[in-house]
Amino acid sequence: MSVQSNAEKRSLEKEAGGPDIDPVSEGTSVTLNDVDKAYQFAKEHHADPLTEADNRRILNKIDRHLLPLMIITYTLNFMDKNALSYSANFGLITDNHLVGNQYSWASGSVFYLAYMVSQPFVARLIVRFPIGRFVSIATILWGAVLMCIAGSRSFAGLMSVRAVLGCLESCINPAFIVISSQWWTREEQPLRITYWYLGNSIGQVCGGLLGYGIAHINSSTVPNWSWFFIIFGAITMFYGGFLFYYLPDSPMNARWLSDADRAKAIERVRSNRTGIENHVWKWSQFKETLLDVQCWILVATFFLDDIPAGGVGSFGSIVVKGFGYSTLYSTLLLVPLGVIQAVCLLFGGFMTRRFPNIRTWLIAGCQIPALIGAVLLYTLPRSNKRGLLGSYYIVQTHGIVGTLTMSLVASNFAGYTKKTTASAMMYIAFCVGQVAAPQLFLTKEAPVYETAFRAAFICFALCIVLTLFLRFYLIWENKRRDRLAAEAGGEVGTHEGDEFLDMTDKQQKAVFRSRTEYHDSRDDTYTIPQGYSMKGFSFHQKHAPWAEEKSRRAIIMDSRLSMVFSLVVGVVITLFLSNQHHTRSGADSITTQRISQADLNYGLTQCRLHQQRPVVDHGLAATRLANRSGAGVRTVFTNATLINGDGNVSRECTIEMQDGIFTRVSTDLASLSMPSANQVIPIDLRGRFVTPGLIDMHSHAGVRPTPQLWATEDVTEVSSPVTPWGRAIDAIKPFDQAIAVIGSGGVTTSLVLTGAKNLISGEGLVIKMRRADSVRDIAVNMTEASVKPQRYLKMATGENQKRQFQNAVGGPTTRIGESFWFRKAYDNARRVKTEQDRWCEAATTGRLITHEYPRSLEWQTLVDVLRGDVRVNVHGYESEDILAVLDHADEFGFNITALHHALHSDQVAQEVKRKGIAIAGFSDSWGDKMELYNVSSYFPKRLAEQGIPFILTRDHPATHGQWLAYEAQIAHHFGLDEKLAFRSILAEPARLLGLDNRIGFVRLGYDADLVVWDRHPLRVGATPLEVYIDGSSTVRASESLWKSSEVETRLADGPPSRPSNEVKTACQSGLSDLVVHGIRKSFVGDDGTRGEEVSGGNLTAVIRDGKVICIGGRRCEEAINKALDEGVGSLVLVDGHIIPGMTVVTRQHGLVEMRQEPSTTDGASSGEQFEKPLSSRFGIKFDGIHLERTHRSGVTRLVTPPITTGLFHGLSTLFRTGAKSVLDPGAIVQDEVALHFTIGHDGKNLRTPSITSQISTLYDLLTSSKDIHPVYERAAKGEIPIVVHANNKDIIAHMIALKLETNAHIVIMGGQEAHLVASELAASDIPVITAPFWGCEPLFFDSRHCLPGPPLVDRLGPQVLLDAGVKVAISNWDDTNNHVRSSPWEAGWLAGPGNRSLALDLVSKNLEEILRLPRTRDVVFYEGDPFEFGARVAVMFEEGKVQSCYPDVDEEQDV
Repeated sequence: MSVQSNAEKRSLEKEAGGPDIDPVSEGTSVTLNDVDKAYQFAKEHHADPLTEADNRRILNKIDRHLLPLMIITYTLNFMDKNALSYSANFGLITDNHLVGNQYSWASGSVFYLAYMVSQPFVARLIVRFPIGRFVSIATILWGAVLMCIAGSRSFAGLMSVRAVLGCLESCINPAFIVISSQWWTREEQPLRITYWYLGNSIGQVCGGLLGYGIAHINSSTVPNWSWFFIIFGAITMFYGGFLFYYLPDSPMNARWLSDADRAKAIERVRSNRTGIENHVWKWSQFKETLLDVQCWILVATFFLDDIPAGGVGSFGSIVVKGFGYSTLYSTLLLVPLGVIQAVCLLFGGFMTRRFPNIRTWLIAGCQIPALIGAVLLYTLPRSNKRGLLGSYYIVQTHGIVGTLTMSLVASNFAGYTKKTTASAMMYIAFCVGQVAAPQLFLTKEAPVYETAFRAAFICFALCIVLTLFLRFYLIWENKRRDRLAAEAGGEVGTHEGDEFLDMTDKQQKAVFRSRTEYHDSRDDTYTIPQGYSMKGFSFHQKHAPWAEEKSRRAIIMDSRLSMVFSLVVGVVITLFLSNQHHTRSGADSITTQRISQADLNYGLTQCRLHQQRPVVDHGLAATRLANRSGAGVRTVFTNATLINGDGNVSRECTIEMQDGIFTRVSTDLASLSMPSANQVIPIDLRGRFVTPGLIDMHSHAGVRPTPQLWATEDVTEVSSPVTPWGRAIDAIKPFDQAIAVIGSGGVTTSLVLTGAKNLISGEGLVIKMRRADSVRDIAVNMTEASVKPQRYLKMATGENQKRQFQNAVGGPTTRIGESFWFRKAYDNARRVKTEQDRWCEAATTGRLITHEYPRSLEWQTLVDVLRGDVRVNVHGYESEDILAVLDHADEFGFNITALHHALHSDQVAQEVKRKGIAIAGFSDSWGDKMELYNVSSYFPKRLAEQGIPFILTRDHPATHGQWLAYEAQIAHHFGLDEKLAFRSILAEPARLLGLDNRIGFVRLGYDADLVVWDRHPLRVGATPLEVYIDGSSTVRASESLWKSSEVETRLADGPPSRPSNEVKTACQSGLSDLVVHGIRKSFVGDDGTRGEEVSGGNLTAVIRDGKVICIGGRRCEEAINKALDEGVGSLVLVDGHIIPGMTVVTRQHGLVEMRQEPSTTDGASSGEQFEKPLSSRFGIKFDGIHLERTHRSGVTRLVTPPITTGLFHGLSTLFRTGAKSVLDPGAIVQDEVALHFTIGHDGKNLRTPSITSQISTLYDLLTSSKDIHPVYERAAKGEIPIVVHANNKDIIAHMIALKLETNAHIVIMGGQEAHLVASELAASDIPVITAPFWGCEPLFFDSRHCLPGPPLVDRLGPQVLLDAGVKVAISNWDDTNNHVRSSPWEAGWLAGPGNRSLALDLVSKNLEEILRLPRTRDVVFYEGDPFEFGARVAVMFEEGKVQSCYPDVDEEQDV
C-alpha cells in the first residue's frame, strides 16, 4: 500500500500529535522503540489465516489457563489487604495500642498512600520488565510482608508494614489491565476483567469463612488476630511461587501455546490497535495521557466510587458489628457481600457481552441502588438491625463500577506507555479514595458513622453525573472523528503492520474509535480497519461471521427509560424514608434523625442519671422501722456484752431482731416488754460478747472456690491488661463451700472482688456469707436506698501484672507499661464520656440528634468512674505504685476509695491522708516477694497514728477468710488501739462500701447481722458460738461448746497490746550471769530444760555461768543473795513467764527470703537425688529478716528440709535462728534430722508423675532399694525419722500400712485429713505435725475433707488427733514465709485457755520427741503470757549467754 495514497489520513494523524510514521513494509525509517515485540514475533512465525474455529479454540485455551491465575491472584490480593478488617474485632486494635483514628490510618490511609505513591514507579516497572515475572515476585513479597504484621505490637510498626504492603500490592491492578489488553480483544475485555475482578467477591466470601474459622483458634502464645496474617500470608507466598512458573509474560512465551497458536493469539488482538509488549518508556505517550479528557473523567469516577468502597473494606466488620451483632457473627455476615458483588459483576459481564457498548449505562445504573442503600444507612433507626444490614448489602451493587471503568481503559487507550500510565492514574485515584475513606469513619461517631455514609451517597450521585457526561463526550468525539474522516475522503486506509507500531489511540485517530453506546444508521465497521495484511495472512472483521454487529436502538431506548425510572424511584423512596422518620420524631420536642423513640428515651434517661450519684441514705433505718410488718418472730438477746462497730462496749444489753432488722437495742431491761412465748425467742447470753457481723471488703470467695480447681477458677479475665467490663457477679458460685465456712468465722458480709493479675479487672459484688442456690440470694440489694447502686471497681498495680504479662505479647512488663495501660484505658473512657456529654447537651438544648446515645460496653464502667458513680479499690504495695495511681486519678479526675494491701503506704502516709483515701491491708502477711518484703509489724498502728482510716482484710483464699478476727487480734497485739481494731473489721469497711446505713453496727433498722462469741473477740482462739445474717441463724455451735464458754466469760476484758516502751535494765547481750525477778509462771526445770509448770506470785530465776541453776523456792534464796553480792545484774519482769525456746519445722526458712525472686532462694532440686540425698545444712543462710523476726518472737530453733519440686527433699537440718553464720557455736544443732518426702500433687514430676509412683518409690527405698545409700537402711530400722508431707487421708492410710510393714519411724506432716484415720494413727504410733495449726485450709483437692472447727464442728482436726492419743506438734509449711512467729498464739489456740502446758509441748517437747531432737536448753523470758496476745520477749538465753534483751519485733533492713 502506498504511503502517498492517503494524505488526508496523514493529516489527521499529525493533528492528533503523533509522529510522521512510515509503514514498516515500505522500508522507511522506523526505530525499534516504535515497534511492538509482537510484530517481530509475527514476522518470524508465519500463521495460517485465523478462522472462527481457531479463534474460539485459542480463546478457550487462554481463558482456561490465564483467567484462573488472575482470579486467584486477585482473590488473595483482596483477602490480604482486608485481613486487617477481619482481625480488628479480635484484639489487633488493643494489642497494637491503637487509639483515636489510628486504626483508620493503619487500615486504609497509609496502605493506599503507599499504593498511590508507588503507581508511577509501577508503571515504569511494567514497561521495563517482563510482566509475568513482575507480578509473581510482587505476590511472593507481599505474602511475606503480610506475615510480618502478625508480629506488630505498636501503631508505628503496623503503619510501616502496611505501607510496604501497599507498595507491593499496588503492582497487581495496573499489570492486570495490561495483561487483559495483551490477550483479549476489546469486545472480550469487559467480561474477562469482570471475571478476574470477581476475585474481590470470592475473597470476600473465602476471607469471611476462613476468618470465622481462624477466630476459633485458641493459642496461649499467639494472639488470635495474628493467625489471620500468618495463614493468609503463607498461602500467598506459596501461590506466588507457583505463579512465577506458570504465568506468561505475553502470548509470545506462553508455555501452553504452540508457536503457531502464539502467532494466532497475537493476530486475535491485532484489531485492538493497543499493542502487546513494548519495554520502552515513551514520554510523548505519557504527556498525551495527562491531556486526555476521557482519562480524567474515568479517574474522577474511579475516585468517587472508591470512597464508599474503601470504607467498606476497612470498616466492614466494625460497621456490621455496630448494627448490634456479635464479633464472630459480624465476621460471618461479611460473606454475603462477596456473593452480592459476584452476582453484580457477573450481571455486568453478561450485559456487556450480550449488548456491546452498554458500559456507561451500567456504570450509572448500578449506582442508583447503591445510592438508595447509603441514604437508608444514614436515615434508618439503629434499632432496625435487619434494615441496616439489608441497606449495607444494597450498597455493594456499585461493585461493578471498578471493572467497567477499568475495561474502558483497556479498550479505549492504545500505546503501551499510555495504557500503563492511564492504569496508574486510575489506581492513584483508587488510592486517594481508599486513603480518604477511612478518615470519614470518625471514632466519635462509632458505630453510626454519619459522616461516612453521608459522603457515600454524595459520591454515588456525583458518579452518576460524571458517567453520563463521559458517555455524551465519547459520542461527541466519535462523531467528530467520523466527520473528519468523511471530510478526508471516506474510508480511511491503514499501513501494513502499523497495529504493532505502539501508537496511541489519538495517533490512530483515523481508525480508532472509543467504545460507547453511540450508534447511527451506518455499519460500525470503522472501529476495525477494513483490511490489513501481515506477511501472508489477513483478517477482515467485517466478513468474520462471529463479528457481526447487531442493531441496538431498542435496547438503548429501554436502558434510558429504565435509568430515568430508577432515578425517580430512588429519589422518591429516599425522600419518603427521610420524611417519614422526621414525622415520627417530630412528636417530641427534640428533633431527631435516624433514631427510634426507644433509643431516644434511653438516651434521655441516661442524661438524667448523669446528674445523680449513688447516695448513702441514713434515713433507711427509720424507713425500715416504719414499714416493717411486725408480724415476724422476735428474737430477743438479753444480758449481752455488745461491742459495737465503733468499738464501744455496752454491758447487760438487750437486743431484739425481727423481720431481718434490729428492732430494739437497749441497756434498760425494764423497758423491754416481753410478749407471749409463741411470738418471741428469748436467749440469755449470760454476759457473752456479741458484735455486729464482721465485714471483709477484699475477698475472692465464690470466684475462686475451694478446693481450687482450674475449672472453677474465674477470678481474673487475663485476655487483656485491662478488662473493666468484667463482673464478679457473672462468675460467683454460691455453692463454694468456703462461703459458709467464712460465715462461721463471724464474717457476714464480703466484698467479692475480681482478681489482681491484670490492671483493671472489673466490678465486685457485695454478698452475705450464707449458703444459697443462686447468687441472687446472697447479693446485697444495692438499690434499696438509692436510685443508683453502690458499685466497686478493682484495679491493681505492681508485681502481679508484670509477672502475668511478661511472656504475653503486648502486655505491660514494667511499671512504666502499667501506667501507660491505665492512662490509655481512662483516656478511652474520657472520650466516651465526652461523646455522651455532647449528646446530652444536644438533647437538652434542642439541637438535631442524628444518632443514638453513645454506648461502650468496654469502657462504660470507667466512664462511670469518671462520673463518680463507682468506688475505686486499688491493689498495690509499693510507694511508687501508690503515687503513680494517685497521679492517674488526678490526671483523669476520679477518686480512689481505698488502697488495698498497700503495705508500704506508711512511707507516703501524708499524701494518702491528704487525698482522704483509706488503706485496706493485713496485720501480718508479708515476705514472699519484693513488694511485701520488710513490712513493718506496726504497719496498722502507724497508719492509725497518722489519722488514715484502716481496714483489715483476709484476701480469701490467699489467707483463709474464716479468720478475719485473727487479723484484728494480731493488729491489736502490735499496737493498734482496741476500738480501732474493731472499727477495722466493722464500721470502716461498712463506710467504705457505702453501706454504713445498714451494716457494721447493731442499731435500730440495721441488717440483723449478729455474732455471739465464746470469749472476747480479740483473745487468742476467739470463736463464734452463733452467727445471724438478716435475723436468721446461719450457724450455731453445739450445746457443749455453749456450756464450756460460760467459763470463758470470766475473761471479760480484751488483751493488752504488746508493750513498746523502751526498758533500761542491767541486761545486755553476752552476759552469762543474770538474776530475773517477777516471774509468775515457769515451764523450765532447774537443769534449764522443759520442766513442770510452776506458778507463783513473784518467782526469781538465777542464771550462773550460762546455766539456769534455780527458779523460785527456798534453794534459790541463797543463789540469789550470792549473785547479788557478787554484783550480778538483775531485772524485774512485769507478769513474767519463762519457757524453753520453741522449735518449729518450716518449709523453707533459712533457704528462701522471697519465694517469687529466685535469686533470693537456695533453689530447688528435682526430687530425684535418691542415690545421694541432699542435706539442707549446706544451704542455710542466717542473714534474712525471716530468721531474725522468728528469733525475736522466741522461736530459737528451726528444722528445714531441702527444697524440691518433686517427691524427695533430702535430709533436714536443725539450726539456731539467732546465729549470725554457720561458724557460730551451735549454729547447726543437728545436721541430719529426718528424710522428707512430699506425696501428693505437689510431688508430681517427670520421675514420679503419679501418687502411685511416689508411694512405690518410697516403698522401694525402705525395702528392695534401701542399699543404694546407708541412710535408707537407718530409716528402715527406724533410726532416722521419715517425714511424709501429705494431707489426703488415703495417702496417710498408705503410710500407716508402710509403717506396719517396715517398722520405719514415719511422721505425717500437714495431715489436714488425718482426723479421718486418727485411731489408726494412734494405734500404729505415727505422730502428726499439723500445718497449718488448725489443720484446715482446703485450698486443694486433697484437703477438702478437713475440719473447719467450731462452730460448724466441735473440734479442729489436730484436737481430734489429740483426743485419739496421737502425738501432735504444730509447725509451718506456708511458702509465704511469715507465720512462724505466730506459733505460740497458734499453740495457745489449739490447746485452749488454761492449758499452757499442752500449748508449750506443741511447739517444743512434742516436736523434739517426734523428730528425736536434742532437748533445747534455750530459755526465753516473757513479759505476759507468751500464748496470748500482748506478751513480749524480755530476755533470750542461748548457748550459755544472753542473746538479746527486750528485742523489738522487727528491725528494718535495707534491700
